[in-house]
Amino acid sequence: MYVSQLLSEYIKTKKINIKKCAEYFQIDRSTLYKIIRGERKIPNRDFIQQISQYLYLTRSEERRVGKECRSRWS
Repeated sequence: MYVSQLLSEYIKTKKINIKKCAEYFQIDRSTLYKIIRGERKIPNRDFIQQISQYLYLTRSEERRVGKECRSRWS
């Protein structure tokens, strides 16, 4: 599963408001949508850590995202 798919899944299950999330990260909403849909690369590893915290991911969810990131960035 791709990182973008995981993020999309977590955003849906945790009922996160994309507009508020984009405002929190000070990025354009359309940019965030593109990242979630996999149309744009994830900016950096810090972004993954920050969005994991924003989404209140559990340790296992965070590890799952991290594992996908490492496989993509290796």
